[in-house]
Amino acid sequence: YVNDANVVKFYINDNSAITYDVGQKFDSTDNFTVTYDDLTKGVKYDTMLKTKAPVATTYTGEKFDGFTSGRVYFSVSMEGVNGTAKIRTNEVSQQLISNDIFDYVAPNFALLGAYGGTRKLGEEVVLPKLIVSDVLSANVKVYMTVIDPENMIMKDVYGMKLERISPTEDVTILTDKIGKYVVQYLIADTNGNTTTFDYSITILDEVVPEILVNGEVQTSARVGEKIYLPTATASDNVTQELTVFIYIETADGLVIVANENDRAFKPVSAGEYTVTYWCMDEAGNITTVTYKIIVGE
Repeated sequence: YVNDANVVKFYINDNSAITYDVGQKFDSTDNFTVTYDDLTKGVKYDTMLKTKAPVATTYTGEKFDGFTSGRVYFSVSMEGVNGTAKIRTNEVSQQLISNDIFDYVAPNFALLGAYGGTRKLGEEVVLPKLIVSDVLSANVKVYMTVIDPENMIMKDVYGMKLERISPTEDVTILTDKIGKYVVQYLIADTNGNTTTFDYSITILDEVVPEILVNGEVQTSARVGEKIYLPTATASDNVTQELTVFIYIETADGLVIVANENDRAFKPVSAGEYTVTYWCMDEAGNITTVTYKIIVGE
């Protein structure tokens, strides 16, 4: 740390050749906050704790791979100080430091990896490990529950029921249903403080319906001849009630909808006619079946 020209700067591993500007003066009434992000192996240091300074090596020059033990040894020293100087610790891991004998702060936690979002049906999804810390309570309990889109308790890929478990590693689930999976955490310390955290994983329906045309569509006709189109049914992996529409594009480029009762039409001019059976499910997936009819004079 350097208090230079009314601006706070700091550097990492005594490498004063590379400094990071916090952007404020460090006087007796100022606060200076630095946090470490293990996912990016960097230090956040600006006012909003968004700007990161990368940490590539340890103090002795070895490659830095994060704090593998899950613990950090922290010390503060002051150099070049004339007179009296003091440092006051206000907060450690979101725990305020005061003379109050009671613990009012719930445990702090972090997920070690990406979570939530949208995934594909049938995909194996890793639910990242959660780590916790509590300054005043050494024994923190974590309870995890996973609920599927049908509001049922899930099992992981190995068959373990995921209801109020205390995971020590990543958990993997198979997303075999369309809808929203909810991952719930309850985190409690021994002093009665609790916190909850939920996130969801959405599985979208990307499967198009299937159309079955009940019969043959004639391939040729003459002008003025009445053409009867067969009925059609549709099925889908999710949507139960589906409607199949029949569109006819004439030789003149006009698009008409076939009559629901007899599905018949009379071509008024020669050329190529296109018949399209069209269906869409609740998720917006569309499927079509197309036929060509050549109409002569």
